[in-house]
Amino acid sequence: RYRIIHNDLRRGGKHKTSRLVEICNEAGLPVKLRTIQTDLKDLAEDTDLGFYLPIFYDESTKSYYYSEIPNNIFPSLELEPEEVTALLFYAKTVSQYKEYPIFKQITNAVQKVLDNSNISPEIKALFEKETLLETEKHPQVGGTELIASILDAISKKRIVVIEYQKFDDEIKSHKIKPILLKEDKQLWYIIGINVKYDRLITFALDRIIDVTITEEIFDEISFDSKEYFKFS
Repeated sequence: RYRIIHNDLRRGGKHKTSRLVEICNEAGLPVKLRTIQTDLKDLAEDTDLGFYLPIFYDESTKSYYYSEIPNNIFPSLELEPEEVTALLFYAKTVSQYKEYPIFKQITNAVQKVLDNSNISPEIKALFEKETLLETEKHPQVGGTELIASILDAISKKRIVVIEYQKFDDEIKSHKIKPILLKEDKQLWYIIGINVKYDRLITFALDRIIDVTITEEIFDEISFDSKEYFKFS
Protein backbone atom coordinates (compact mmCIF):
# COMPACT_ATOMS: atom_id res chain seq x y z
CA ARG A 1 0.00 0.00 0.00
CA TYR A 2 2.82 2.38 0.86
CA ARG A 3 4.43 1.75 -2.53
CA ILE A 4 1.14 2.37 -4.37
CA ILE A 5 0.47 5.62 -2.49
CA HIS A 6 4.02 6.83 -3.00
CA ASN A 7 4.07 6.02 -6.71
CA ASP A 8 0.73 7.73 -7.27
CA LEU A 9 1.71 10.91 -5.44
CA ARG A 10 5.03 11.00 -7.31
CA ARG A 11 3.09 11.59 -10.53
CA GLY A 12 2.38 15.09 -9.27
CA GLY A 13 -0.91 16.85 -8.73
CA LYS A 14 -3.42 16.28 -5.96
CA HIS A 15 -4.96 12.95 -5.07
CA LYS A 16 -8.12 12.09 -3.17
CA THR A 17 -8.08 9.24 -0.69
CA SER A 18 -11.08 7.68 -2.46
CA ARG A 19 -9.01 7.37 -5.64
CA LEU A 20 -6.10 5.84 -3.70
CA VAL A 21 -8.54 3.27 -2.31
CA GLU A 22 -9.64 2.42 -5.87
CA ILE A 23 -6.01 2.02 -7.03
CA CYS A 24 -5.23 -0.31 -4.13
CA ASN A 25 -8.35 -2.38 -4.83
CA GLU A 26 -7.43 -2.61 -8.52
CA ALA A 27 -4.00 -3.87 -7.45
CA GLY A 28 -5.58 -6.68 -5.42
CA LEU A 29 -5.18 -4.97 -2.03
CA PRO A 30 -8.69 -4.42 -0.60
CA VAL A 31 -8.52 -1.44 1.74
CA LYS A 32 -10.79 1.05 3.52
CA LEU A 33 -10.64 4.83 3.37
CA ARG A 34 -9.53 5.14 6.98
CA THR A 35 -6.59 2.81 6.36
CA ILE A 36 -5.33 4.95 3.48
CA GLN A 37 -5.60 8.06 5.65
CA THR A 38 -3.52 6.33 8.33
CA ASP A 39 -0.99 5.20 5.72
CA LEU A 40 -0.57 8.78 4.49
CA LYS A 41 0.02 9.97 8.04
CA ASP A 42 2.52 7.16 8.68
CA LEU A 43 4.49 7.90 5.53
CA ALA A 44 4.79 11.55 6.54
CA GLU A 45 5.27 11.29 10.32
CA ASP A 46 5.94 7.78 11.63
CA THR A 47 9.35 7.72 13.33
CA ASP A 48 9.67 3.93 13.08
CA LEU A 49 9.29 4.06 9.30
CA GLY A 50 11.53 7.11 9.06
CA PHE A 51 10.40 8.11 5.57
CA TYR A 52 9.11 11.60 6.49
CA LEU A 53 7.69 12.11 3.03
CA PRO A 54 6.57 15.68 2.16
CA ILE A 55 2.85 14.83 2.10
CA PHE A 56 0.45 17.75 2.52
CA TYR A 57 -3.33 18.04 2.66
CA ASP A 58 -5.28 20.59 0.64
CA GLU A 59 -8.44 21.56 2.55
CA SER A 60 -10.09 23.20 -0.46
CA THR A 61 -9.92 20.08 -2.65
CA LYS A 62 -9.73 17.54 0.21
CA SER A 63 -6.79 15.84 -1.45
CA TYR A 64 -3.17 14.98 -0.73
CA TYR A 65 -0.04 15.96 -2.63
CA TYR A 66 3.75 16.08 -2.47
CA SER A 67 5.15 19.57 -1.83
CA GLU A 68 8.22 18.33 -3.73
CA ILE A 69 8.72 15.05 -5.55
CA PRO A 70 10.99 12.78 -3.46
CA ASN A 71 13.17 9.98 -4.77
CA ASN A 72 11.65 6.53 -5.17
CA ILE A 73 12.22 5.11 -1.68
CA PHE A 74 10.76 1.68 -2.36
CA PRO A 75 12.81 -0.91 -4.25
CA SER A 76 11.35 -2.15 -7.53
CA LEU A 77 12.95 -5.57 -7.01
CA GLU A 78 12.58 -7.76 -3.94
CA LEU A 79 15.42 -10.29 -4.11
CA GLU A 80 15.78 -13.39 -1.98
CA PRO A 81 19.16 -13.88 -0.20
CA GLU A 82 20.18 -16.67 -2.59
CA GLU A 83 19.31 -14.45 -5.55
CA VAL A 84 21.54 -11.70 -4.17
CA THR A 85 24.39 -14.20 -3.82
CA ALA A 86 23.83 -15.39 -7.39
CA LEU A 87 23.87 -11.79 -8.67
CA LEU A 88 27.10 -11.14 -6.76
CA PHE A 89 28.68 -14.26 -8.28
CA TYR A 90 27.54 -13.19 -11.75
CA ALA A 91 28.91 -9.66 -11.33
CA LYS A 92 32.28 -10.99 -10.24
CA THR A 93 32.65 -13.72 -12.87
CA VAL A 94 31.60 -11.47 -15.73
CA SER A 95 34.39 -9.06 -14.75
CA GLN A 96 36.71 -11.31 -16.74
CA TYR A 97 35.42 -9.38 -19.76
CA LYS A 98 36.14 -5.94 -18.29
CA GLU A 99 38.42 -5.10 -21.23
CA TYR A 100 35.53 -5.60 -23.66
CA PRO A 101 33.63 -2.46 -24.81
CA ILE A 102 30.28 -4.09 -23.93
CA PHE A 103 31.38 -4.58 -20.30
CA LYS A 104 30.44 -0.98 -19.48
CA GLN A 105 26.82 -1.74 -20.38
CA ILE A 106 26.89 -4.92 -18.27
CA THR A 107 28.15 -2.86 -15.33
CA ASN A 108 25.40 -0.27 -15.87
CA ALA A 109 22.74 -3.00 -15.93
CA VAL A 110 24.00 -4.55 -12.69
CA GLN A 111 24.14 -1.10 -11.07
CA LYS A 112 20.49 -0.47 -11.95
CA VAL A 113 19.55 -3.71 -10.20
CA LEU A 114 21.58 -2.66 -7.15
CA ASP A 115 19.98 0.80 -7.08
CA ASN A 116 16.43 -0.51 -7.38
CA SER A 117 16.45 -3.57 -5.14
CA ASN A 118 16.37 -4.43 -1.46
CA ILE A 119 20.10 -5.25 -1.28
CA SER A 120 21.62 -3.88 1.92
CA PRO A 121 24.49 -1.33 1.84
CA GLU A 122 26.83 -3.94 3.35
CA ILE A 123 26.17 -6.38 0.52
CA LYS A 124 26.37 -3.62 -2.10
CA ALA A 125 29.87 -2.88 -0.84
CA LEU A 126 30.89 -6.45 -1.73
CA PHE A 127 30.14 -5.73 -5.40
CA GLU A 128 33.00 -3.20 -5.29
CA LYS A 129 35.39 -5.47 -3.37
CA GLU A 130 38.25 -6.61 -5.61
CA THR A 131 39.48 -9.59 -3.57
CA LEU A 132 36.15 -11.35 -3.05
CA LEU A 133 36.26 -13.59 -6.13
CA GLU A 134 38.76 -13.64 -8.96
CA THR A 135 38.42 -15.28 -12.37
CA GLU A 136 40.79 -15.67 -15.28
CA LYS A 137 41.18 -12.43 -17.17
CA HIS A 138 40.15 -12.22 -20.83
CA PRO A 139 42.27 -9.65 -22.65
CA GLN A 140 40.46 -7.66 -25.30
CA VAL A 141 40.83 -9.19 -28.74
CA GLY A 142 39.94 -7.83 -32.14
CA GLY A 143 36.27 -7.67 -33.04
CA THR A 144 34.81 -7.52 -29.52
CA GLU A 145 33.52 -4.02 -30.29
CA LEU A 146 31.13 -5.70 -32.77
CA ILE A 147 29.53 -8.01 -30.20
CA ALA A 148 26.70 -5.65 -29.18
CA SER A 149 25.54 -4.89 -32.73
CA ILE A 150 25.78 -8.55 -33.80
CA LEU A 151 23.79 -9.65 -30.75
CA ASP A 152 21.15 -7.09 -31.70
CA ALA A 153 20.98 -8.49 -35.23
CA ILE A 154 20.68 -12.08 -33.95
CA SER A 155 17.90 -11.20 -31.50
CA LYS A 156 15.93 -9.27 -34.13
CA LYS A 157 16.64 -11.83 -36.90
CA ARG A 158 18.08 -9.23 -39.23
CA ILE A 159 20.36 -10.10 -42.14
CA VAL A 160 23.81 -8.52 -41.89
CA VAL A 161 26.44 -7.62 -44.44
CA ILE A 162 29.96 -8.44 -43.31
CA GLU A 163 33.12 -6.99 -44.80
CA TYR A 164 35.66 -9.75 -44.17
CA GLN A 165 39.37 -10.05 -44.77
CA LYS A 166 41.28 -13.30 -44.48
CA PHE A 167 45.00 -13.16 -43.74
CA ASP A 168 46.86 -11.49 -46.64
CA ASP A 169 43.72 -11.45 -48.76
CA GLU A 170 41.38 -8.87 -50.23
CA ILE A 171 38.28 -7.65 -48.38
CA LYS A 172 35.12 -9.47 -49.46
CA SER A 173 31.48 -8.75 -48.71
CA HIS A 174 29.23 -11.50 -47.34
CA LYS A 175 25.50 -11.38 -46.67
CA ILE A 176 24.53 -13.71 -43.82
CA LYS A 177 21.71 -14.63 -41.47
CA PRO A 178 23.43 -14.49 -38.05
CA ILE A 179 22.63 -17.36 -35.69
CA LEU A 180 25.21 -17.52 -32.92
CA LEU A 181 28.17 -15.75 -31.37
CA LYS A 182 30.69 -18.26 -30.04
CA GLU A 183 33.83 -17.87 -27.97
CA ASP A 184 36.64 -20.39 -28.33
CA LYS A 185 40.09 -20.04 -26.75
CA GLN A 186 39.38 -16.36 -26.02
CA LEU A 187 38.59 -15.61 -29.67
CA TRP A 188 35.09 -14.83 -30.96
CA TYR A 189 33.24 -16.15 -34.00
CA ILE A 190 29.91 -15.54 -35.67
CA ILE A 191 28.04 -18.49 -37.15
CA GLY A 192 25.32 -17.91 -39.70
CA ILE A 193 23.77 -18.88 -43.01
CA ASN A 194 25.50 -17.50 -46.10
CA VAL A 195 22.57 -16.05 -48.08
CA LYS A 196 24.26 -16.52 -51.46
CA TYR A 197 25.06 -20.22 -50.99
CA ASP A 198 22.39 -21.04 -48.36
CA ARG A 199 24.84 -22.87 -46.11
CA LEU A 200 26.43 -22.46 -42.69
CA ILE A 201 29.52 -20.32 -42.48
CA THR A 202 31.80 -19.16 -39.66
CA PHE A 203 33.68 -15.86 -39.45
CA ALA A 204 36.28 -14.79 -36.88
CA LEU A 205 35.34 -11.42 -35.42
CA ASP A 206 38.93 -10.18 -35.46
CA ARG A 207 38.94 -10.56 -39.28
CA ILE A 208 35.73 -8.54 -39.73
CA ILE A 209 36.36 -5.03 -41.05
CA ASP A 210 32.78 -3.81 -40.81
CA VAL A 211 29.22 -5.01 -40.09
CA THR A 212 26.04 -3.49 -41.51
CA ILE A 213 22.68 -4.52 -40.08
CA THR A 214 20.04 -4.46 -42.82
CA GLU A 215 16.26 -4.10 -42.54
CA GLU A 216 15.77 -7.60 -44.04
CA ILE A 217 14.22 -10.10 -41.65
CA PHE A 218 14.79 -13.86 -41.79
CA ASP A 219 12.77 -16.73 -40.34
CA GLU A 220 13.79 -18.74 -37.28
CA ILE A 221 16.72 -21.08 -38.04
CA SER A 222 17.06 -24.42 -36.29
CA PHE A 223 20.67 -24.83 -35.15
CA ASP A 224 22.15 -27.34 -32.69
CA SER A 225 25.44 -25.85 -31.53
CA LYS A 226 26.43 -28.90 -29.48
CA GLU A 227 25.95 -31.22 -32.45
CA TYR A 228 27.57 -28.86 -34.95
CA PHE A 229 30.75 -28.41 -32.91
CA LYS A 230 30.99 -31.90 -31.38
CA PHE A 231 34.21 -32.71 -33.28
CA SER A 232 35.79 -29.29 -32.81
